[in-house]
Amino acid sequence: MSLAASDPAPPALREEGLAAWRQFHLEAMARMSELAGALDSQGWPGVERACRWAREAFQRHHPWEEQRLFPLLAQAGAEPLREQLRLEHREMDDLAGAVLDGGPAADPGPPARRLLDLVRQHLDTELHRMLPLIQGREPGETSGAGAGYLSPPRSALRRSGRAGRWHPATWGQPRA
Repeated sequence: MSLAASDPAPPALREEGLAAWRQFHLEAMARMSELAGALDSQGWPGVERACRWAREAFQRHHPWEEQRLFPLLAQAGAEPLREQLRLEHREMDDLAGAVLDGGPAADPGPPARRLLDLVRQHLDTELHRMLPLIQGREPGETSGAGAGYLSPPRSALRRSGRAGRWHPATWGQPRA
C-alpha cells in the first residue's frame, strides 16, 4: 500500500496530528536537556522532575503513536522498525519508573543516563526513519511533502553550549 502524497492523509498524518506529535517531541527534548543538566550537577530534584514528566507523558504519548502511527508502519512493510520502536517505548517506561522507584539512594545515574540516550536516539529514529516511511518517502529523505515540517526555524537553531548536548531547537538536525 502506498502512502504517497497523492493518497488522502490518514488522520494521524494530518497537520493537526503532526503538530501535536512535533510539539511533544520538542517538549521531550527540552525535558531530556533538563535531565542531562540535573545528572551533571547530581541534583536529585531535577532528575526526579524529568523522570516523573517522562513516565506520565509517555503513558499518554506512546499509546497514541502505537494506535495511530504504528499501523501505518505495518502498511509500509516496516514491521521490524515498528517492533523496535514499540520495545523502546517499553524500555523508556521501565527506565523512568526504575529511577523514580529507586530514589536518590539507589544511584539514579545509570538508568537516567540510559533513558536520556534512549529518548534522544528514539526521537531521531522516529524523525528520520518512521516519519518518512509513513509519508511515502525514503528513510532519511530530507525533501518532499512534509519533510521540513518537523524542522525548527533556522533562527531557533543553536547549540546548548555543552559538548554532546543539543538544545531542543536543534533536534532532528544533522550533528556536526
